[in-house]
Amino acid sequence: MTRYIARFAPDEKEDVRQEVYARTYSSARGAIPTEARPFLFKIARNLLIDRARRASVISMDLLAGLENSLVVSDEPLVDRVVAGRQELELLMCALEDLPPRCREIVRLRKVEGLSQLEVAGRLGVTVSTVEKQTSKGVRRLADLLFGADELPYESDRRAEGHGCAMTSAKIVDEVAATWIAREDGQHWSDEDARVLNIWLDQDTRHRVAYLRLQAAWARADRLYEAQGGAPVRTESPARREPLWWRMPMAASAAFILALGGTSLAYWMTSVRGLHETAVGAVESLKLADGSRISLNTGTRIRERLNARERRIELQEGEAFFEVAKDRSRPFVVVAGDHQIVALGTAFSVRQDASKRLRVRVREGVIRVLGRGGKSVEQDLSAGMVLDATSNRAEVQSPGITAVEAALEWRHGYLVFESRPLGQVAQEFNRYTTTKITVTTAAASKPISGVFRTNNVVGFLRLVDGYPDLSATANGDNVLIDIEDHK
Repeated sequence: MTRYIARFAPDEKEDVRQEVYARTYSSARGAIPTEARPFLFKIARNLLIDRARRASVISMDLLAGLENSLVVSDEPLVDRVVAGRQELELLMCALEDLPPRCREIVRLRKVEGLSQLEVAGRLGVTVSTVEKQTSKGVRRLADLLFGADELPYESDRRAEGHGCAMTSAKIVDEVAATWIAREDGQHWSDEDARVLNIWLDQDTRHRVAYLRLQAAWARADRLYEAQGGAPVRTESPARREPLWWRMPMAASAAFILALGGTSLAYWMTSVRGLHETAVGAVESLKLADGSRISLNTGTRIRERLNARERRIELQEGEAFFEVAKDRSRPFVVVAGDHQIVALGTAFSVRQDASKRLRVRVREGVIRVLGRGGKSVEQDLSAGMVLDATSNRAEVQSPGITAVEAALEWRHGYLVFESRPLGQVAQEFNRYTTTKITVTTAAASKPISGVFRTNNVVGFLRLVDGYPDLSATANGDNVLIDIEDHK
C-alpha cells in the first residue's frame, strides 16, 4: 500500500499511510469488512482524492490518475477491474439511500434508460422537477462513492476573515450538479456550453467538482446490472460537448483523461464521413442520429446516414458502437465480407489486416450476415463473441465481464488475465511505434496485468521482473526471449 500511496503523494506517504490506518480502524469498528485488502486500498484512494481536491494547486494528471487507479483485490483480475461488484453494491446502497422521489427518478434514468422527458411523463411531474431531483441524486451518489466535501476552500476561509461571504464547497457542488443534470436533459444548447465553460474557467475547483460529480453520474450507469441484464434503452439526447473540450491538446489532455473519456492522444480527421485515428490514439464521436462510436488505435471508418439506413464501413481497426434506437433505420456495420445489423444496442467490431473479424456484444442483440447479406450467419446477444473469416465463424460466450474487460481500451487500459505473452505483445504493438517481438520459446508465457495503452515501459519492466524472461531493446525494436542463466 505504501508504494500505491507514493505514486500520488511521495513526500507525504508516511503521513497518508498513518491516516489511512486511523480511518480504517474507525470505519471497521462497526463491522469488519469481508475483504480487508480492497477495503484498505479504497480508503487510501479516497483519502488521496480528497487531499488532491483540497490542494491550492491541483494537478489534473494527479486527479485523473487517482480517479482511474485500480483498487487491489484478491478476486480474479477481470472481476476486480471490470465487474466491480463492490462498487455495484455501493451504488445500490446509494440508490436506496436517496429520498423516494429522487430515487425513483434516478432509477428510471439509469436502470430503465428513460430520458428526462420520458421520466417526467411516467411520473406526471415537470421536466424541471426531474432535473432538480437528478441534481440531488448526482450529489448524493458522489458523496457516497468519493466522500462528502463539506469544508470551505482555503481562499474562502481568508475571505471570511475579512468579513466577506463564504462560498463553501457544498455550494460549488450544487452548481456543478445542476450543470450535469442539465446536460443530462434534452435541451442542452451551445449557449449552455458557453456559460458552463465560463464557470469552469473561474476556478480550478469548479472543474474538480464538475469532474468528480460527472464521474459519479457516469458510474451510476452500472445500476442496470443489478437488474440481471441490460436495460431497454431509449435514444439519448444529442448532447453537445462543452466548449472547453475544444481547447488545444496540451491544455485539455489531462481534463479528457480525468473525465474518463477515451481520448489519450488526440488525432482525428473527418472528411465527407471519413473518420480516422492514428497509432496510439483513441477517440469518440457522436453521429447525427445520436449514436456514439469509439474508435480504437489505427482505425478508419466511413459513415453514410440516410433516410433508409445508417451504414458504417469499418475499413480497418476496431470500433465500439452505442446505437441509438430507430426501428425505421437499421444500423449496419460493414466489415470486409460481413455485415453486422443492429437497432439499438452496444457492440464492438474489430477487423485486422487479414480481414479476420471479431465482434463483441455488450448489450442487446445483433445479427451478423455473410457476404452481401444473403445468408444469416449468427445472432449474438450480450456477453457473446464471434470470430469469423470469409468462410468460417466461431461463437463463444465468455460473459459480460470478459467483454467489458476487452473493451477497457475505451478508457485507456489493456486488461490481461493469463494471456500468452505473444498475444499481449501483439496488443501493445497496436498502440505504439515501438515494435515488440516475442520468440517462440517465450510466446506462451502467461501474463496478467492492467496497463495503460501507452505504457509500454511499464509492460517491459514487468517482463524484466520475471526471472526467466529478458527484454532487449534495439532502437524502436524490443526482443523478448527466455533468459539464459548459463
